[in-house]
Amino acid sequence: MRQYVAAFVTAYPELQDLVAADEGQYQQPLAAPQSLFAAHLPLDQVLAGLRTRRLLRGTLHPAGDHWADCYVIVHGSGDEEGFTVSVSGAQQVNRATDGDVVAVELLQEECEEPLEGERGQEGPGVASSTAPASLEALEGLPARRGRRSGRVVAIIRRNWRPLAGRIDPLSVRAAEGDGAQLVLFRPSERRMPPVLLLTRRASELAESLVVVGLDQWPASAEQPLGHFVSVLGAAADKQAQTRLLLHEFGVPHGAFSAAVMACLPPAGWSISPEVACENGREDLRHLPVVSIDPPGCRDIDDALHCVRLPNGRLEAGVHIADVTYFVRPDSALDREAAARSTSTYLVDRRLDMVHCSSLLTHSLLTI
Repeated sequence: MRQYVAAFVTAYPELQDLVAADEGQYQQPLAAPQSLFAAHLPLDQVLAGLRTRRLLRGTLHPAGDHWADCYVIVHGSGDEEGFTVSVSGAQQVNRATDGDVVAVELLQEECEEPLEGERGQEGPGVASSTAPASLEALEGLPARRGRRSGRVVAIIRRNWRPLAGRIDPLSVRAAEGDGAQLVLFRPSERRMPPVLLLTRRASELAESLVVVGLDQWPASAEQPLGHFVSVLGAAADKQAQTRLLLHEFGVPHGAFSAAVMACLPPAGWSISPEVACENGREDLRHLPVVSIDPPGCRDIDDALHCVRLPNGRLEAGVHIADVTYFVRPDSALDREAAARSTSTYLVDRRLDMVHCSSLLTHSLLTI
């Protein structure tokens, strides 16, 4: 890919920023001949260690808001109960990041010192109902008086995804021609480490919220290496900050595809008598059904009726829209709704789980 892009660099120099980082590019800027971290074990040694239980496999997570203060969830097998292993300090975490599946080696049997995310738990003067839950309680594991401590010796599977945040302005030098600068990117998610980034647009990007992809973390680098992906907007812009939040929380907010739109009823479609009564459905449109939602509401999802029966009693009904008529199983609309999971409400907009045309929302049903 880098060779392909090189053919266009003269006309489009910014393309170089979009290519995944190559460790060779960073050798001169890093200038770190010695390794800063222990080398990861090769696969054959990891597999042998896992078989003999000298090494344990688990998922690493930060305990608080710092990427180097972590724990590893080791799930039990058979009659063995699961437990957590404390992995604290950059050297012990050894280039693992949040969500990575790692191989961990135990250092000692128990670790009494609480992790950063657990400080302030129940103790003198702290009621149990207000004390933060232990990691074991949060992960559904048996409670322990102490916690094993260990170190990461290999990364079995990375959990990397693009990160949103800002370039540290203190790492940006004054413009020096059109050469690339090594800058420090700080993710808005503090549970992830800063990222080293080579870019030719350092001064321009320093005032923006940007998305960066992670590429590798060699033992000679204090932080992982990454590459520029996209600009979300000016750092002070509200819309850019909104896009950053949507990115960080993984909220799908792209436009609906043509395949999804094709699943919606065409303009002018109406409920025929045949549709109203098919599959055992009963047509209740003759009843005085009313909504209790406020005027202007797009989600009319609280509909009731109340009528007096011949015997003098009152019949109350709660009406729910039949969304399944339009969201067919495994259709493009169904798959998109499953991916989005829920509608998301922001201060200034709403992100629908299912595309709500005015026909569906106001005339046929509510979603």
